Amino acid sequence: MMARSPQNPPGREASRDRYEWLADRHFDGLLDHAQSKELGRIVATQPQSATDLARRAVLHHQIRSVLRLEREYLAPPDGGPEPDRPHRGAGGPGSWAGRAAGILVMLAIGAAAAGWFFPQKPAEYDEPFAELTAAIGCVWSDPNVEIALRQGSLPAGPLELVSGRVEMRFALGGTAIIEGPATFEPIASDGLRMLDGSARCRCPEPGTELRVETPSGTIVDLGTEFAVNVEPGRRMRVAVIEGKVRLDTAGSETLVSKLMEAGEAMSVDLSGAATADAGFLQAVAETADFGSFEARDLAGGQNLLADESFEGDAAGHEGRFEAGRWIGSASYVTQISSPTADGSRAVRIASRGNRYWPLVSQTVATGDICGRTVLASVKALQTASDPLSSTQRVILKLIFTDASGRHLGQAERHFLRAGSAVDQFVEGRIAAEAPAGTMAVKWEVLLNASRLPTGSIVVDAASLAIAGD
Repeated sequence: MMARSPQNPPGREASRDRYEWLADRHFDGLLDHAQSKELGRIVATQPQSATDLARRAVLHHQIRSVLRLEREYLAPPDGGPEPDRPHRGAGGPGSWAGRAAGILVMLAIGAAAAGWFFPQKPAEYDEPFAELTAAIGCVWSDPNVEIALRQGSLPAGPLELVSGRVEMRFALGGTAIIEGPATFEPIASDGLRMLDGSARCRCPEPGTELRVETPSGTIVDLGTEFAVNVEPGRRMRVAVIEGKVRLDTAGSETLVSKLMEAGEAMSVDLSGAATADAGFLQAVAETADFGSFEARDLAGGQNLLADESFEGDAAGHEGRFEAGRWIGSASYVTQISSPTADGSRAVRIASRGNRYWPLVSQTVATGDICGRTVLASVKALQTASDPLSSTQRVILKLIFTDASGRHLGQAERHFLRAGSAVDQFVEGRIAAEAPAGTMAVKWEVLLNASRLPTGSIVVDAASLAIAGD
């Protein structure tokens, strides 16, 4: 749509014309900081503009999706010549304008029939803008959430974590560790919506981005680390641990932005009123972290795994792979002599169309280790001749059980995925606290096969230890 001039919008509905102009430039990525704040003020004070902007966001996303599919499915294969197509001049059914108009009409009809008011995500994305990278002791209100996240997809709508902790990595590089109970929703490649609970967010590399939306305001990461807690129906609390953040709150009439630096904390109520919050800053400093996901900062003791380099002779037993105390999925796990990370042998796990997660595992009797930190690590490699693709990934997992083998809790780390370096061993590590009653730990490495016929990994140099031993 052609935008009107911002300096002199015509007609008696100038404010509406101004909103239209700002909204158009927003979706074209052309707003400067002042104009962005102005649009925020309009949306915060005019409910009809907020609804309209939500509809525009859906339409904008759908158009981009259609055009992306066109590029993928109509592009000539293997860089070959472009097939004959109707001329793309102005006008005509084969023109760019004609096709775009057709797309708009179809989407408008679909939107009217559906009666949309807020953007909805499909059940899964081919390329999700956020993914699970680690989880410890998680219980979800919907068990299907865990399955979907482990498979590399992103369920639609808010996710309710009853207990435990998850780490989410966003496509633009930001990470968030979320502690249950919490209700949250990844909404963009740089965006997280927190409706309830606590999160610790970080942008680890220059150029990475992350913003957190809450009912009381939005926190924009400016290359930093911060903690946020949302108390539904009451307030949002934010503390800056390192670097800077911008806190945007919607007051009664204006959008207020405040720059916060390390050591500052604020409490913001639902009206947008912000006050200093030294108590939250102290609480964040005392908890320091929600618990380690990785073993890099913890000193472990003796490796409790037998044959950690897979040197023992493998033998089949009732169709299973067995090498000493190692057990693997039938037909998917084999012992190899090259490449290796340690010793003269390693294990290869292949997808071969498996719909779940072929794995290799070992169970270790530990005695009572309630409350102690268990450390696990492994090295894995994908070869250039059979690399991972799509949502395939490698998962290092710990399962805590009691003396009878009853499941008490688990922890997992996703550390090697499609697009990672090939022919190069990558180390995955995780640290988790053993729950009450733990008498044994099962160490596992799994390949999320995603039903694909190709994709395999080489596993070597396994370790399981207890911190401080």
